[in-house]
Amino acid sequence: MSVMSFVLMALCCCWLAADTEAFSATQLDRLCKTKLALLLGNKCDPYIQTDVDCEVSPWEMWKTEYDNGCRVVRRRTIHKYPRNNGAPCPPLLETKDCKFPTR
Repeated sequence: MSVMSFVLMALCCCWLAADTEAFSATQLDRLCKTKLALLLGNKCDPYIQTDVDCEVSPWEMWKTEYDNGCRVVRRRTIHKYPRNNGAPCPPLLETKDCKFPTR
């Protein structure tokens, strides 16, 4: 690797590191080791085209809500939004009607 290629790769990786929420450590490592994009036009733009899958939190505990009847609900939140062709986010809310014992 030429010195110029190494410098450009280091600069690109430093720039990407500023947006670490968008990339996992494995993705960042793979991106930084890819020399082709740096050698062709000396741009980091191809790196931004990396697919990023949605990541969500674990489900919260079930909670009972009494809005317009009775239902139990559990939620989760998005930790990382998808980018480009990354996997979309799964459902963030699950609900069930309350079940009352019958006599």
